[in-house]
Amino acid sequence: MKKRLVIVGPVPPPYHGCSVAIEGMLQSGLGNDFEITHLDTTDRRNLNNLGRWDARNIALALGSLLCLAWLSVTKRPAVVYIPISQNAAGFFRDGMMILVGAWLGGAHVVVHLHGSAFERFYRASRAPYRRFVDLAMGRVARGIVLGEGLRGEFHRWLPDARIDVVPNGIALPGLDPGRRASRAGAAFTVVFLGNLLKFKGVTVVIEAAAGVLKRVPTARFRFAGRWTDDPMYRESAEAIRSECMDMVQHSVNPGAFEFLGELDRDRVAALLMESDVLVLPSKDEGLPMVILEAMAAGIPVISSKSVGAIPDVVRDGETGLLVPPGDPEALSAAILRLMEDAPLREAMGKAGRARYEGNYSMSAWTDRLRRALRAGRAAQGSEGTL
Repeated sequence: MKKRLVIVGPVPPPYHGCSVAIEGMLQSGLGNDFEITHLDTTDRRNLNNLGRWDARNIALALGSLLCLAWLSVTKRPAVVYIPISQNAAGFFRDGMMILVGAWLGGAHVVVHLHGSAFERFYRASRAPYRRFVDLAMGRVARGIVLGEGLRGEFHRWLPDARIDVVPNGIALPGLDPGRRASRAGAAFTVVFLGNLLKFKGVTVVIEAAAGVLKRVPTARFRFAGRWTDDPMYRESAEAIRSECMDMVQHSVNPGAFEFLGELDRDRVAALLMESDVLVLPSKDEGLPMVILEAMAAGIPVISSKSVGAIPDVVRDGETGLLVPPGDPEALSAAILRLMEDAPLREAMGKAGRARYEGNYSMSAWTDRLRRALRAGRAAQGSEGTL
């Protein structure tokens, strides 16, 4: 008989790492092992509302808590899976869900961190809130992180044996390097894919592009994503957009920049297949899906050193290049290096594709996730696994 599993979380739209992962779980083969119920926490407003104490978020949180309480009493799930937030408003909801699932339903709660700043968020919180985090995390059976270097995010509450490393996996039809059209004669194209946030490096890319264009005026820089309020820099989407447009207009070739807006999944695949390199010089990340998508498309990745699980995935000098975040000169040099060395670019693309197939496919991701969920009961001393 299958064990009951409640999966808590949003699905797209809007698109972000957590919503895409939940959608992947629901479409995966986990249903072969568990009787799955999805508790949908989707907020169809844009991403500017994430992590805020507003009336709509509070109402959504209360509704989700009541729904989980009802599921806990009526379905008695063996496991409740909760992707947890790294901000006070978001984790208050998540922490209450942990307590409801563990106390009311007696379920084994598995939490999944899709970022890399939970410990930092905890240390920055006030003492009463830290006590709430401690209370909730004390009821967690198992934690999931995106890379080996992120185990420490949970060490305050969980021993290493109860922490699983489950890197993201992706399945985006159309990402087949064998079907890539020849780029011979085409303008060298650099793509930035993700929400247009300063902490993700959008202004750094524009500044680096200005340096590249002084040497190679024909290069193209394409940006796909939504202008979004930046929680790290505390700047509005409109302020970021205005700053970026001003930087573009003062570059040597404003026509080299193209802003495509938020794209549907089919267009994302086509955009990557039309590009030569992906850049994502973020200051704060877990494991961005777009990096895996670029690897699946067979193009090199230029991303950040020592940020989240990025160094676990992007092999510096093998599948791409890693640069210090916030360093436009280093980013410009990395772009020029790949622009001027087509054989290196091709070799990196092939190595990235092979690494994706071996480690970050949907089947690899589902297998790791299945093991983590089945280990939930054993994590708290039960005999055997689910």
